Amino acid sequence: MLTAGCSEELEKTLSVSAQVLSVMLRSLAPFMPFLAEELYQRLPGLFKAESVVMAPFPTIEEVIQTLQ
Repeated sequence: MLTAGCSEELEKTLSVSAQVLSVMLRSLAPFMPFLAEELYQRLPGLFKAESVVMAPFPTIEEVIQTLQ
């Protein structure tokens, strides 16, 4: 469990969660573009494109790297 004393762990957990959500939304965009766009715009992070439609489709290498 994450507590207030382990800010490094909390930061890493939030970063990985945002990356996983980004990959999921980019994969969902061709099927549910409006929902994916709305959620993508609310994502924090520096690795975002202007729009989920303009973001590159996730590759298997990116997925593996995100999960490690």
